[in-house]
Amino acid sequence: MLLFGKFQIELPPKKENVENGGTPVFQISSSGLKDVEAMPKKQRIGWEWRSFWPENCSSIPVHLAPFPISSLNDFENITFQDTYISIKRSLLNLKIRKEKLVYKPVIEKYDHLLAFSHKKKFPFPLGWEELYSLFPRLLYYKGVILSSHDLVLCLQESHYQACLIPLQKNICRCEMTEDLRLELSQIMVHDQLWYSVCIEGLNILQVRECANLMIPQKGEVRGYAEFLNKHEHN
Repeated sequence: MLLFGKFQIELPPKKENVENGGTPVFQISSSGLKDVEAMPKKQRIGWEWRSFWPENCSSIPVHLAPFPISSLNDFENITFQDTYISIKRSLLNLKIRKEKLVYKPVIEKYDHLLAFSHKKKFPFPLGWEELYSLFPRLLYYKGVILSSHDLVLCLQESHYQACLIPLQKNICRCEMTEDLRLELSQIMVHDQLWYSVCIEGLNILQVRECANLMIPQKGEVRGYAEFLNKHEHN
């Protein structure tokens, strides 16, 4: 079963096939998950594993064996027109969505995974002090930032190597469990087509295990900010 003409989806075996001697599904570890779920939502840290493939890659196998997914009808289809603000040699995840600046704070990078805290949204116009913790050199600007283009100009004047990168995203999203999400994406960047798989969850062990078992063929394993940095600034 193909999705976006590239993702080769392998659905879980039917229960009766397993009972008749077929290959059983593998089990995902739940170690430590209850401790995370007991925390207030604002204190929870989300983990993300993401990989990218170019248009000319071969088909990308996606094994959904551990999850109760019966067909592609279990996926939600979403389209976004985002504009990322890419800062050279920075992992800052900044984008413009629905005329708001959306910041996804990276807490840690470990073993090809990124830990994020909750997203922050800033409607325009912005005061420089709202972004001072991200860009300390904006202290010398002390003005009102009216738009994304204005923000990039202010960053450039403050000697940050910043640029705007428009992205069109076609996403198929599936909640594999209450705490695990799978996203399969087709992305257009500067007229170049890319494909991406993202696994998100509250538990680093679950996210890493899912990535290892579900996605046997790895591409460029990195987050959005690092991916755009590599292909825009090099």
